[in-house]
Formats: sequence, C-alpha cells, structure tokens
Amino acid sequence: MCLLSLPPELILLVAGNLDSPKDFLGFLLTSPKCYNLLINELYQKNVRSDGGSALLWYASRGAELGVRNMLRAGANVNLRSPNRAQLTALLEAVKHKHTSVVQILLESGALPDAADARSRRPLALATNGRSDVAITKLLLENGARADSAVFDKHAPLFEAVRSSQESKVALLLKHGADTYVLDCRTGMNLVYIAASKNATSGIINILIDSGIQIESQDDMGRTPLQVAAENSCTRAVRLLLHLGANPNFKNMNQYREGLSALFYAATNPNSPGNGNKSIIRALFIHGAEIDTENHAYKTPLLYAISQSAIKQAQALVECGANIMARDSNGETVLHLAASLSSCSPSLMDWLVENGADANWAGGQRNETPIFYAIRNFYIR
Repeated sequence: MCLLSLPPELILLVAGNLDSPKDFLGFLLTSPKCYNLLINELYQKNVRSDGGSALLWYASRGAELGVRNMLRAGANVNLRSPNRAQLTALLEAVKHKHTSVVQILLESGALPDAADARSRRPLALATNGRSDVAITKLLLENGARADSAVFDKHAPLFEAVRSSQESKVALLLKHGADTYVLDCRTGMNLVYIAASKNATSGIINILIDSGIQIESQDDMGRTPLQVAAENSCTRAVRLLLHLGANPNFKNMNQYREGLSALFYAATNPNSPGNGNKSIIRALFIHGAEIDTENHAYKTPLLYAISQSAIKQAQALVECGANIMARDSNGETVLHLAASLSSCSPSLMDWLVENGADANWAGGQRNETPIFYAIRNFYIR
C-alpha cells in the first residue's frame, strides 16, 4: 500500500515516531497532504524543543503567516537568539524593515524596549535606518521610550537627526523626546549634528524652535554655523544665517583661537564640489568680516593659501579680501604659497595678477617670496 494513501490517523502515527527533526521535515514535504496534516505539529515541535526559534527566522524574512503560526503554536514572543547577538523576533523584524511583522509581534506582547547584546533597542534601529516611519510610530504607540535608556549609545532622536529623517524627528518630539541630548564624544547637541549632516531646513527649524541655542559651543569651541561650514554643508549654513547665526563669532579654544566661520569655510572641503565658494559668498553676504584675523593675525585668505585651498582663496579674493594682508610674521600670501610643497607657478601667477607684491619682504628673515620658493625647492 502506498504510504500516502494511508488515512490521516496513520500518517500522524508514523510522523509521531520520527524523532529526528530532519526526518520529520522530509516526511512533511513528501506531499501537500502530509504538509497540511503535519505543519502545525512541526511548529509545536519547534516550540517544545527550544521555545520557538523558528519565530526569529520567520520574523527576519517578513513571513507573516509563519510568524502567526509560530505564535499560535505557543512560541515565546520575546525569545532571544542563541548566538551572541541575543536578538528577539521584534529586533529582527525592525532590523529588516518588516512593518507588518512588527505590528503582529507588538500586538502579541513583544517588549518594545528589549535590547540586543550591543544595547540596541528596536527604536534605535528604527530611527537609525531608513525604515518605514510606520515602524517608529508602532513602537512609540506600544510603549517604546522616546528618550534614551541608560544603556543607549545614542538617543533615538539623535539617530533620527543624524540620518536626516524629518518625519521621525517630528514623531519622536511629539512623543516627548528630550532635545537636550549631547554626543558623548564631542559634546555636540542636536543642532550641531543636524548642521554637520546638512539636515533639512525642517529638522533644523524644529530643533531651534525647541529651544536649543543657535550660538551654543561644543567641546572644541565651535558653533553650529562653524561646524556646518567646516563640513561643507551649504544648505545648513544658509539656513543658520537666515535664523540669525553670527558669522563673526570667534572660537576661543586654545587650538582654534580666533577662528570665525570664514576660516572653517576656507579649508579644503571634505567632499568634492565647488570648494566651499557658495558658503564663503553666503557668509560674506550676511556680514562676515572678510579680513578678520585669528590669533596669529592670519586672515581667511592667508589661512586658505596655507591650507592649499585654492578655490576658497579665489572666492575670498572675489569677495574683496586684502591680497596684501600679512600675518604675525609679516608674511603675505606669496610667502605662504612659495612655502607649499604643492606650490605651482599658476597659483603664484594668479596671486600676482590679483595684486600680490612679489617684492614685499617679510617673515623672520625679512625676505621676499622668491627666497621662500628657492629654499622650498631645495628642501624638496
């Protein structure tokens, strides 16, 4: 007699005598009839063996039916993975952006703030990644803490601002998230983070409206405007200036003493583009002093040349920077340019064409730029 022609009672009896999970699964897959008869028993076997580890597998793959069946079979909704990650089904679903599975698990009693071995809560994963905002909403509506927990590396609001997700920022604030959180490494508040990531105008406006001071300073004495300029974040620079940020505020940190936003814009940008020209122009239009000096009496133009930031130097000259400014050693742009390891004749020509005096003597030895160029040539 063919095995599959047996009545259901006998098929169940045969399956009940298969101790090996592999043998049971192989028998289940022999035909649709066996599958329909034995699938619920397979779920229950998994629950009896380890509490329902298959629930995590289904959750990570977004398999709603499998998740429901495992829960119906009695799987522990808060069961953790046996590996070092210590993930729950909810963490798996959030991590892989399965919104409907997140909802099923929360409705079935999943703990919304249960963290993994790396202290990551579901809400931190949801706000850090580009997941559906509905996941963040579901977690908050089901009791997840909007503020940081003791073991959080970063508050959920911090993560949402850092990844520039305006809808999640608004949602977290609606649920009472604290805006006065700082980066534990740099002392940056949320406006700094938004400025350094070139966040949307909506995010920066929300944070300023919440009461964060626009002229606050981080551990290195920088304002949000200076951080935005340093990170080549044009949109953030323009918005902060529009909101009243002072372009002439000077850093008093001992390593950055006297630096205004123009100095930060006058360095080589972190990303390729127009060499911070648009940022320099925006600062100048909003009243930045083009020939302001730092503690070494360097102007932004002198600073740009010393940093080999040629495009920025061009923008500063276009805005009227004094090309014959001198630093505390009496050195001009030509002296500094002639000292650069990357010094080029075209740069020297451009500086002279724009009014730099090739015969101006300066520096500790009261020399003209040609002596710097000769010395630099032999040193190289």
